[in-house]
Amino acid sequence: MCNNEDNIKNPTTSDKNKFNNLNKDTKYCIAIVIFSLSLLISSLIISTSIKKLQYSLNNDMNVISNNISNLPYSLNTSSSNLVKKPTHISQHTLSIQDAATYLGIASDELWKVVNDPESKIPHFQVGKSRCFFTKEGLDKWLEGSYTLNFDTK
Repeated sequence: MCNNEDNIKNPTTSDKNKFNNLNKDTKYCIAIVIFSLSLLISSLIISTSIKKLQYSLNNDMNVISNNISNLPYSLNTSSSNLVKKPTHISQHTLSIQDAATYLGIASDELWKVVNDPESKIPHFQVGKSRCFFTKEGLDKWLEGSYTLNFDTK
């Protein structure tokens, strides 16, 4: 098909017309060779890109693997810090009931003191129904106010 000597109709024509003078089979052979070369070159480019991507993914997977292997240690450290903080805070903070017991009054009486703007009792309020105190703050407040003047009605 490609090696047919009759493929060139007139060998004495100019270079511009040589391709036009080739028969159909020869043109197909040239097209197949050009297509094959372009396919080969593009496959080489794609394989090189895939190798680079695979190398990059392997590095990323190693980083992820190391992070995952360190995860139990990180979680253990984080959880131990979380467990320590609430016990440390709960030793110094008092709820409204604990503060009332510490002061020796009823919790509803302590609410009245908290809501009285003149009392200036040190506290922090979360929402409208939760109130917290520190023992140090209550002690300093007690040193400044010797008597509690509030109506228990």
